[in-house]
Amino acid sequence: MANKGRLTTGIFCLFLAGLLAWHIALPDRARSETENRTLAQFPDFSWETLKNGSFTAGMEDYFADQFPLRDDWTGLKARCEQMLGKREFNGVYLCGDTLIAKVDEPDRLQMEKNLDDVKRFGEASHGRVLLGLIPSAAEVWKDRLPQGAPSFDQAAFIQSAAEKTGLPTVDLLGALTEHAGEPIYYRTDHHWTTCGAFYGANVLLNALEKEPLKETDFTPEVASMDFNGTLYSTSGIHWLAPDTIEYWASEDDLRVTSWKSGKEAAGRLYDRSYLEHKDKYSSFLGGNQPLCVLENPAITDGSKLLLIRDSYSDSLAPFLAQRFSEVHLVDLRYYHTSVADYMAEQGIDTAQMSGELLTAIFSMIAQKESEAISENIRWTYQKKMKKGSFITCKAPFGYRLVKGGLEIVEAEAEIIRLIFQRYLNGRSMEDIAKEITRYGIPTRDKTPYWQTTSIQYVLHNEKYAGDSLAQKTYTTRTLPHRKKRNQGEYDQYFVPGSHPAIIDRELFDRAQALLKQKGAVIHPKSGVTYPWTGTVICGQCGSIFKRKKCRESAYWTCRLHDKSPDKCQITQIPESEFERAFLRLYYKLRHHGMPVLSQLLTDLQTAQNRKLLWSLDIVELNKQIADIVRQERLLAELKQQGLVDPDIYITRSNTLAEQLRTAKLEKERFLESEEDQTIRQTQVLLEILETGPEFLEAFDEELFSELVAKIIVENNECLRFRLINGLELTETIERTVR
Repeated sequence: MANKGRLTTGIFCLFLAGLLAWHIALPDRARSETENRTLAQFPDFSWETLKNGSFTAGMEDYFADQFPLRDDWTGLKARCEQMLGKREFNGVYLCGDTLIAKVDEPDRLQMEKNLDDVKRFGEASHGRVLLGLIPSAAEVWKDRLPQGAPSFDQAAFIQSAAEKTGLPTVDLLGALTEHAGEPIYYRTDHHWTTCGAFYGANVLLNALEKEPLKETDFTPEVASMDFNGTLYSTSGIHWLAPDTIEYWASEDDLRVTSWKSGKEAAGRLYDRSYLEHKDKYSSFLGGNQPLCVLENPAITDGSKLLLIRDSYSDSLAPFLAQRFSEVHLVDLRYYHTSVADYMAEQGIDTAQMSGELLTAIFSMIAQKESEAISENIRWTYQKKMKKGSFITCKAPFGYRLVKGGLEIVEAEAEIIRLIFQRYLNGRSMEDIAKEITRYGIPTRDKTPYWQTTSIQYVLHNEKYAGDSLAQKTYTTRTLPHRKKRNQGEYDQYFVPGSHPAIIDRELFDRAQALLKQKGAVIHPKSGVTYPWTGTVICGQCGSIFKRKKCRESAYWTCRLHDKSPDKCQITQIPESEFERAFLRLYYKLRHHGMPVLSQLLTDLQTAQNRKLLWSLDIVELNKQIADIVRQERLLAELKQQGLVDPDIYITRSNTLAEQLRTAKLEKERFLESEEDQTIRQTQVLLEILETGPEFLEAFDEELFSELVAKIIVENNECLRFRLINGLELTETIERTVR
């Protein structure tokens, strides 16, 4: 009996040893395409990480993610859990041969904000606006859900949204429920099928008083019979038969223009290259993009439709284009200018809102996609920071980026040294800023004027001493993403000597001591006579305000009103009212506005990342890099097997290394050239507020010029401040002179 037990133990140990050897022999994977997520990598070892338990936890995650045949084991686990009666797998319900995503109740505050935004859009637009919210399969097929399965009441929400926005609605829920017995949603994906999009298009066309479409008008083409969607990846249920993707509308009948790369280019109704990849649904119009226009030359009545879209609209739009001369699709996740203005410019008199505009209430894939992208970026940056190789994509003044590192720009470096010398010699930041401005040297952002905050930023920046401190801030992992100052939530990574220093370390330390002693306070600027010149604009006629004096009191007046009061009704405003309004504005921004600006910055950065991810240039460069890496691996395998001559190996290896370096450098240059001005301006705005005083006892012209670009006098009771990043806030005029 004892021998039998030892034999069993020995076999089990051999089994474990075999798995371990297999694990060691296999290369680590960065991602699981089956699960559609980033996999854990081998953790960095140190005595500190060993003591605090992070190394052990990291090893557990590593072995779990890199386990041989993980995808097969994951599927087996899900199969066993199913046999034990489980019906929910990672937020996905197994309903016979169909997967249905669980939809949780959205955040109430965020929901109210989104509905307010929709209402304002309806009020601001130049044409008729309809509200059409696309329900998920969890609502239409709720009778298929496991007994007792909780699910958010989407029908009640749709009714509530209609009441709160006051907009006429399109009954997409009723139309889809009527055809609930048909394959209107994919079995392994959250999207509706082409069949479901057809029914959705008809109910929308009916609401727009257009002739409905007939199924007999189309000849379905089977594009793929091997589609495993998002729910397949999320759930771990990999034994269901794949979905079939169909194209109904003809490619020959419609002309597509795409702004996927941020520039106008010819698009495709069906981008069949996606059929070779996992994300086959993106073959409709080529997937997510800020703006896309479908034109139908056969429709000559000039009718235009604007669709505020989500991913559901990709398969919907080809049907709508059968009845409109033009269909314009705008995705607010990537499109950041005024939609109402776009409608007016394009002569669009009808708009339709749908889907993920309301924070992906019905389709949680928007959050999942965003989280996946953020996680990929976060993982890459985290690894670089730990290795001490992480550098921001924008070099500070005094440096330029060269092959991912910082290189000194000597002409700019002289200015940095002058700033430190002047400050240590007792000069104020304000005086230093004036001196550099007089030299005619612009900032890195090409601004001709140096500000006090610019000087303060230089004096505090550890990079000028040759060091780097990474992860000063972090972005929350769940929607809505928020950028927060790191106060110990995550590790910060200090890398001494990461790049050439401009300032001697002893000199830098002396400056930090002096800054600490003085408290780095930005003192109000005084003595400037006309802070509003060229800044105040009449909201009625567009004229610039001019300054006048009456009995020792200064006031500003619209130039047209001053010439002819009957042509413009905006009356004169005391100068003191502008000052008081700015003080109120500053208080609100400093004490209540920074979280809003942080959220705006995060949204802009996320949108920029998404735009770059979908950029055709980036996609092509990523393909080139991946192809070169594959060639390098194949070459290494051939050498290991003795199938390639050593001289040929060296020559070919060097060639591939040079090609890889060139491709990565080109990608780096493209990313640097695509920096968004609004993002930079919002970052500057936050920096000014973070370093500015808590309260302003008197008007500060310096702060005003740094924060505000324009003041629009809406009427005799209201001022609209346009901040440097384009954000506009209103303040009431408490007293006007008539």
